[in-house]
Amino acid sequence: MSAVIAHGQGLPGTAAAPASADYLQVQLAAATGVEQILFDPEDIIVTYQDANNVVLLQAPGVIAANGTEAERIVVAAPQAAQDADITACLALTNVWCYTNDGNPPNLLLDPGEVNEIFIFLDDLPNPLTTNTQFIVEIIPQDGAVLRFERRVPLSLSSVMNLP
Repeated sequence: MSAVIAHGQGLPGTAAAPASADYLQVQLAAATGVEQILFDPEDIIVTYQDANNVVLLQAPGVIAANGTEAERIVVAAPQAAQDADITACLALTNVWCYTNDGNPPNLLLDPGEVNEIFIFLDDLPNPLTTNTQFIVEIIPQDGAVLRFERRVPLSLSSVMNLP
């Protein structure tokens, strides 16, 4: 894991700071010199917890016309398409989406490859706001649990790196 970034939006048409974080962006990378790691969204559990919320987040799929899940939403790597995909994920409740920079995209995280997970918090009963400590766990079917604990700074901006 190389970075945790919080994103929020201020009031439309103003320069006001956001009131809360809409989503977290986590970069995951496989170390060079190791074997490929299976990264299948159906087998990964993502949890979010703070003093007021405990949420199990799902990897959303696209629902086909017949009501079945057709495919997973994978956020596009090019920035223009990425914004549209993030907006599509924001429209759903308690979800996470991801990018896959592999060529072609697959369910394996190769050595040196980076996947970014977008954890959407806009539907929390109590929003993630200033000076809030939170924990996110990314739990694969096999392998170690990735757990990170961060605190939101005392003031919010639209994009914040949370070391």
